[in-house]
Amino acid sequence: MEIEEFTQYVIVKAQETGTSDIHILPEDTQYRFYFRIGGKMSFWNAVTEDEGKRFISYFKYLANMDVGERRKPQSGAAQLIVEEKTVALRFSTITNFRSQESMVIRILNQSMHVSLAKTTYFKREVKLIEQLAQFNSGLLIFSGPVGSGKTTTMYQLVRESYLTSKQQVITVEDPVEIEEPLFLQTQVNEVACN
Repeated sequence: MEIEEFTQYVIVKAQETGTSDIHILPEDTQYRFYFRIGGKMSFWNAVTEDEGKRFISYFKYLANMDVGERRKPQSGAAQLIVEEKTVALRFSTITNFRSQESMVIRILNQSMHVSLAKTTYFKREVKLIEQLAQFNSGLLIFSGPVGSGKTTTMYQLVRESYLTSKQQVITVEDPVEIEEPLFLQTQVNEVACN
């Protein structure tokens, strides 16, 4: 199977199982694929070391990451057409002490245009956060486990604030995870900063 076909196959299988993240990890002379489903890692498949490296390099290329750089951690994002649908993906790489690169692929859900109040059980806290978002300055910090909705909550909060105040929203992201046409979104470009 060619690398392009294999990447499509992996993404389709991940979506079919409700996977939020795909972990590609080196183990001895092979790479093992794990799907994060409901917060738990489940083994899915193994490929040869060479195939695993090619898979990671292919996604780094798609995400405009430095394909030749394996020593430093990197992150990037790309959109892939899978079964005639656009799938947004976020990538991060890191290398172990044996100079073997690993990758995590986050499958992003782009269809999150629901009111914040309708997506939570914590109505009182949502009201408080919405009030805090109305201030002209300040800092709100969101934390939580993988897949808990931090990014989605932030986008919904800012989107709702924009719709009521009609002020320009400018974001600085690394990388842009959810495309929002109402915002002026910028992506951190570390190469341009050097």
